[in-house]
Amino acid sequence: MVEGWREVELASLSGDGDGGMRNGVFCEVSRKGAGAPMINVGDMYAGAPITGGGLELFNATEEEARRFAVRDGDLFFTRSSVVPAGIAFCNWFKGADGETVVFDSHVIRFRPDTRRVVPMFLHLQCSSPKARSFLVSNAKTAAMTTIDQAVLGRCPVDLPPLPEQRAIAAALSDADALVVALEKLLAKKRALKHGAMRELFSGKRRLRGFSGEWETRELERAADFHDSAREPVAESLRESGATPYYGANGIQDYVRGHTHEGEFVLIAEDGANDLANYPVRHVRGRIWVNNHAHVLSGKPGVTNTRFLAYALSMIDYQAFLVGGTRAKLNGAVLRKMSLTMPGESEQAAIAAILADMDAEIGALTARLEKTRRVRRGMMSELMTGGIRLVAPANTKTQPETTPTGKHLKNK
Repeated sequence: MVEGWREVELASLSGDGDGGMRNGVFCEVSRKGAGAPMINVGDMYAGAPITGGGLELFNATEEEARRFAVRDGDLFFTRSSVVPAGIAFCNWFKGADGETVVFDSHVIRFRPDTRRVVPMFLHLQCSSPKARSFLVSNAKTAAMTTIDQAVLGRCPVDLPPLPEQRAIAAALSDADALVVALEKLLAKKRALKHGAMRELFSGKRRLRGFSGEWETRELERAADFHDSAREPVAESLRESGATPYYGANGIQDYVRGHTHEGEFVLIAEDGANDLANYPVRHVRGRIWVNNHAHVLSGKPGVTNTRFLAYALSMIDYQAFLVGGTRAKLNGAVLRKMSLTMPGESEQAAIAAILADMDAEIGALTARLEKTRRVRRGMMSELMTGGIRLVAPANTKTQPETTPTGKHLKNK
């Protein structure tokens, strides 16, 4: 055990005389849609912490609102799951004073004593590998995996002194705030790009210095097709290398050699994971493409290849697909699809604007992923005592007891 930390049972941290555990109100469908916000199982997985905004409404009686009231800092656990690994998933509530919120019978509430434990810190400890291992191994498995309050109460929690808990929670909260800010900025940049594409490809917004009518062409008159050079290779036969090996949904591997070299547009032929956002990507350099993606390039003097990629990404392909469980975009159908486009110089200008936006989005995405990794590393170190934000006290702490008098570990 980390110096100055103690292992305690969750129930010992209760702020209520009943051990802090309580089941919620039975949520009748006929009473939904009006009344007080209600925490249900779906809200448990929507991110931490849970807040009052966006919760489903439930017409609770005055007595139910009192008995099943939610307070700032309350923890919640899922009480059943179709798979053992999903049992006792933990989240916590962060709300305003005077806010009326209730919780339904599919979750168990634990009310901590905030004079001894920081709710955010406790939530993270109850979500740790150590706690998850205990909860999953002690759950009841039948048609559904369930957990009772007594088992939850015995969940082990590694508890540092309150000042250290606060320091850990503050550091992770700052990291969370940065992640959220970057996520919002990234969403804004993507929305701006989407709006710019709609305007630019509709012809309603023309770039300065360009005029004239746009021309509609069948794709076979605007692009060259390079499908004949594709070559599928079974995974067991691929020779490891530096060349990206592309399938319908992007890079699957890195291999030696190449099937194509230059600037291309790849479009899924069959096996696309998302038909509503059909896989279209612009690539450069040496690539290896299997037979699940079409390979195109802009016709010299007619079509800018990067512009072609952006234009093709605007199409809804679902009406052009054939087949059942594995929808397919036939090459013959693709060749006859129509594109409306300006002259090649205006195409290049449009592509350059969108490429700059993509570069900004790419850099922001990389920054967000790095921030998430740093946050995960911070949490791992802080929650296990690998990094100490508060120096451990020199005095030896006496063992505490639970409300029932049971001694707790003090290592």
